[in-house]
Amino acid sequence: MQQPYDQHTRAIARHEATHVINAGLFGRSPIWFNEGIAEYFGDYTYAQLKNNLTPAKRYYLRHLNSLMQRNQLNSLQEYLQLTNEEWRLGDQKTMYGMAWSVIYLLQNHQEGELFMSALMAEMAENPCSEINATGFWQQHYPGGLTAFERRWEAWLMVNG
Repeated sequence: MQQPYDQHTRAIARHEATHVINAGLFGRSPIWFNEGIAEYFGDYTYAQLKNNLTPAKRYYLRHLNSLMQRNQLNSLQEYLQLTNEEWRLGDQKTMYGMAWSVIYLLQNHQEGELFMSALMAEMAENPCSEINATGFWQQHYPGGLTAFERRWEAWLMVNG
């Protein structure tokens, strides 16, 4: 899996290692979480994470913003309910971009960090169990999925 540039090789290694860590901690996790967190950790070095210097992935933001402007972007409720097979059959730039953007935004505000803590605790306590993502969001994010989706869309508009 070595790439022409060492930086890219290390990013792939971090991405794939995140999948292994997820499996060890949570068993099977929702695909949006598994791929989103792998995308999140894949491109950032330890120093960036430690110093909270995690720049947004502009190519994902531009892509998602463009889809949103053309009314071609799934709602988060639709996205979070995709099966693994549906996710894998979807446009991969969109699927990975949405996964990364959800995790990135959750990691960048207090309510999101609390939600992530609750989600990871739930997955650790019940490994390999299905999680009703929309129901979990309703219970653990102020204003539920609707509030998060409004925040996510506004963020995409400003940053895309």
